[in-house]
Amino acid sequence: MNNSDTEPFRVSRAVLFLVFAAALIPRLWALDWALPLKTGHIDESVVVFYSLRVVAGDPNPRVFFDYPGFFLYVLAALFKGALLVFRFTGMTVPPNAQVLETYSRGDGLVSLLLIARAFNAVLSAAAGAVLCRFAGTRWRLTAGLAAGLLWAVNPLAVLHAHYATVDTAAVLLTLLAVERLARYADDGDRREGLWASVFVGLAAATKYYPGILTVFLAAVPLSRRDWRRAALFCAVAAGTFLAASPYTVIEAGTFAHRFLHLFPKIVGGGKETIYFLPTLKGLLSNVGLLTCLTSVAGLFLLFRSPSRGDRVLASVFIFLTIFFGVWGAQLPHYALPLYPLLFLAVGKALEETGRLQRCLPFVGLALLLGLAVPSTVRSLERISVPDTRLRALAWARETFPPGSRVLRFARTPEFSPRDPFSVMVDWENVRLREGAAALSAEGFDYLIYGTYDPVGDPIPKALAGRFALIKTIDAPAPFFPHDPAEYVYKVREK
Repeated sequence: MNNSDTEPFRVSRAVLFLVFAAALIPRLWALDWALPLKTGHIDESVVVFYSLRVVAGDPNPRVFFDYPGFFLYVLAALFKGALLVFRFTGMTVPPNAQVLETYSRGDGLVSLLLIARAFNAVLSAAAGAVLCRFAGTRWRLTAGLAAGLLWAVNPLAVLHAHYATVDTAAVLLTLLAVERLARYADDGDRREGLWASVFVGLAAATKYYPGILTVFLAAVPLSRRDWRRAALFCAVAAGTFLAASPYTVIEAGTFAHRFLHLFPKIVGGGKETIYFLPTLKGLLSNVGLLTCLTSVAGLFLLFRSPSRGDRVLASVFIFLTIFFGVWGAQLPHYALPLYPLLFLAVGKALEETGRLQRCLPFVGLALLLGLAVPSTVRSLERISVPDTRLRALAWARETFPPGSRVLRFARTPEFSPRDPFSVMVDWENVRLREGAAALSAEGFDYLIYGTYDPVGDPIPKALAGRFALIKTIDAPAPFFPHDPAEYVYKVREK
């Protein structure tokens, strides 16, 4: 709904498709990064593993409640469909009950990981189209283009659309919830409030934190003194969450134990002594100073707007900024749901400049896009280069004699069962918990260690003090989950 007395503006399907395509193209670029590694990104490997366990017939996460179940079930359905297509086209595919076992031992089916990444790329591009429609119908087309295109080329959004994790789906569902909530705030249409409740429930069933928006499901109707709707919306959100992630109730004790274990590590007081600073720095570094300043102007306009929905949008942004800002861990992608809201504020600010001169919104948008694109291009160029783990694997296959016994730690090359080596994996670096000096390498010919902090990590140097460092494979600047520095040691005590 716009802020005039006229009918809402319309955004054509052609415009929405163009914004969707503009967002999808960079998200599909280098989507196969680090393949055929299954643990190129540890979080996506976990998501795929538990989704395949659902495919194999076990929908119960049991001890794994790091994420709710909804996205895992959706991905499992996608995998089942893909397996049917594979069989129909004549590919040799194991029965569903054996798919997880086949995938886990590294014997094919890595294409499922690529399918999961492609699914997230589409979801992220869809968020760009939703933003365009949202801002375009609420204000004007220039605002919609600004919000949608800035999301399309944002480096953080593009990069995380390359991962088979839950973050992109959670962002899209959160955006859809906020869109419906703003509509409800404007006209009080009960259906809009119910849709907002459903999307909040689904978003929370994807990654727990969007459940905090239940505060607004209650606050918006309560601002009209409508207690019944406030209770109804909260109940619908809770019911949707439980229906989409049922084992949080069925396995309530296990869920509570795991959730209460993780919650203080992420949300509680962590290593950061200054709250908000990492979150604000993340926003600044991933959208740029000029875009941030434009969003501040947009937020000011939203708060001054006569539209209840506009004020709700601004309030949600401030509320979520505070919410993420007091977390103990404040990684940039944790605040990813803030970016669509920030771009909505930018769209509002640019649209208002059109009152001064018609060309100003387009000039401003061109400038902001021009500042964002180079950073995105650099990120895509980085992940287009073969990952250090793949280069280390190729070197090891050329160098290690057949029959070599290899101990590899986390963030290192993944050998195939067909490789002529005996490989043991220490996924969590358990053997190094007491330091490299206490490591027993008896029975191994080679050690492979990987790290994202080659300067600050003391382990590589300590291992080199005991064993012969025969190969280092690194990139100019490792960044998780790409290009860890790889160190290969010959087990020969110095």
